[in-house]
Formats: sequence, C-alpha cells, structure tokens
Amino acid sequence: MTEHLFARYEAADSKLKELVGRARQITVCLDEWTKKGLSLSVLGVSACFYDPTDSVPRHIVMRIKQIEHPHTSERLKEVVMETLTEWNIDRSKVVMLVTDNGANVVKAMRLMREEASESDAIEGEQEEDAEEEEDFVNDEDQDDSELSEDYQEEFTVPFVSLRHMPCMAHTLQLVVKKALSTNSCSILSKARSLVGHVRKSGVAVQKLQDICGKTLPVDNATRWNSSYLMMKRLTELRHSINQVVQMLKVDTLRVAEWEEVENVVNLLEPFADQTNLLQSDAHSLSYIIPALDNATRWNSSYLMMKRLTELRHSINQVVQMLKVDTLRVFAVSSPQLRAFANGQPSYAAGPEPTFRAYPPAIQ
Repeated sequence: MTEHLFARYEAADSKLKELVGRARQITVCLDEWTKKGLSLSVLGVSACFYDPTDSVPRHIVMRIKQIEHPHTSERLKEVVMETLTEWNIDRSKVVMLVTDNGANVVKAMRLMREEASESDAIEGEQEEDAEEEEDFVNDEDQDDSELSEDYQEEFTVPFVSLRHMPCMAHTLQLVVKKALSTNSCSILSKARSLVGHVRKSGVAVQKLQDICGKTLPVDNATRWNSSYLMMKRLTELRHSINQVVQMLKVDTLRVAEWEEVENVVNLLEPFADQTNLLQSDAHSLSYIIPALDNATRWNSSYLMMKRLTELRHSINQVVQMLKVDTLRVFAVSSPQLRAFANGQPSYAAGPEPTFRAYPPAIQ
C-alpha cells in the first residue's frame, strides 16, 4: 500500500511540474498558518498561471512546509527559493509574489527582490558589453525594422524580478479593520456587547432559535468580514433580539444606535462582497481596479451619519492608495495599460457585469 501511494504521489508530482513548466508567466502566492497555541506553523507556496495548452487558468499548491519558530524573513525567503528551485521555475517567469501584509513576509519578499536586482544588474552589464561589441562589428544604417523597434521601445516597461504585491483581499480587510478601530465607530463595541449577553445564556439562545430559527455570530479578529456579518445579523433579527433581551432584563440598543448599526452595515457591504470575490481563484488582476472603484464610489456617495464621517474618510483614503499601487502593477504586467497607470481613463476601469447593484445612495 505504501509503495502504491508513493507511486501515485510521484506520478501526480511529475504531472503538476509538467503543467507548471508550460506556463509563460507565473504568480507565486504564499501564506502562513499557525495553530492555536503556536504549537504548529506551516507555510504554503502555490503557483497561479494560465495554461496555454489547455487554455485554462490553473492554481497549483507546490509546497506545504512546516517551519519552526522564529519565522524570520531569512527563513521564509529560503523556503520560497527552495520551492522555485525544486519546481524548476526561473525567476524571469515570476510576474509577482502575492503575500499577506505580515512584516516578516514583506521583508522576505524585499530581500528576494534585492538579491534578484543585484543579479540582474550583473547580467545587464554583461549584455551591454556584448551589444557594444556587436554594434562595433555591425555598424550599418538603420532600416525600417530598426525604426519599428525604436518605436516599440516607447511602450516598454522595465521588468522587475520577483515583484511583490500584497494580497488585495487581505489588504481590504486591514483597511476595514483599521477604520472600525477608530473612535468614531464605538457602535461596534456596543453591538458586540449585546451579542455577548445573548450568547452567554443558553436560555436566550434557545429562545432566539424558537422565535426566528437563527443564532447570533460573534466577530473574530482573524475572520474576514466577521464584524460586518455580526452587525448584519443584528439588524436582521432586531425585533427578535429585543424580545430576548427583554426576557434577560438587559438593555438593548437605543433607536439611534440601531440606525448607526444599519449605516455601518451599509458602508461595509461592498467591501465584504468584493473581498469574497477577490479571494477566489476565478478572477485575475484586471478585476482589482473595478472592485476598488466600485467600493470607493459607494463609500463616497453614501450619506453617512456625522459620527461615521471619520470612518468613511479613513476607508476611502486607504482604498485610493491601493488603487494607485495596483495601477503601477498593471503597467508592468501589460505595457498597453501605461496610460491607465498615469491616471487616464481605460476600458478596464469600467464596472463589470458581475458587480452587484447596491441600493442608491441617500441624497
């Protein structure tokens, strides 16, 4: 049985490496997971690419490596480089490295890029020397083909080895988390307290299920959209919750506070939807700008309460920064989008048909 399983593993490994070898360009993704209590940590490294033979996008997990503490940037860099070597992936094929925003991961990507830049500089000097020798030997007049190449150089964007791009879904959630931590969003702690009172009582939980057949989720710092989902469920079960807390003899939210919860839910809804879309394997880089644009327009046009103005501006400011960074990556990935990176209109910036229609903003 062991030999049979090992043979199946070897066959699958060879097949996957063959698929990766077909790719012209590859995006390498990595993410770290730590078990509760810090007793186990693993780093996953995967490859996303377009298969030109079968004309389909592919996402292949190349390695799941257990790593010991401390998770230094040097150690993470070694694991990634070992994976690229094992899978015969030349760094010239790597369009970008997508990771979360952890300080050690970001530093590891910077170290890899610096090493690659030094290597590119050496190779570039060698190529320049070779070109100078060739020009000296073949000093001829330019023809039409050479002029055409000069013209094309205007649209050439320098290639950067091992370019790093933070995971957009993770970054969006950091934006929301930062905004919810501001003093202007004290309603979140009140909503969390109300949910806690209900969840601590088995009688209250049973009563709520008897009334509406649902329970109240509590938010979690590491679970995406959890604060949004908690407050959304509160607004859905508002009347049922009021009946339950009356039985518990616990104060519920005031009318103005319930309205504030609804406003926060409306504000965060596009970010929750776009996060769910961006974290899938079915969308490419071209989806990021429309997704951010969709969330920004809704965030800017929705007339929030004065107490939430700071929350709205905090989200809008960071999202605009994300959009600018993504435009720069766009320009590198596709030279035709250089004008887009300079702030000029582009067809890729328009809303996509898959975008859901949000309620009209309050005027």
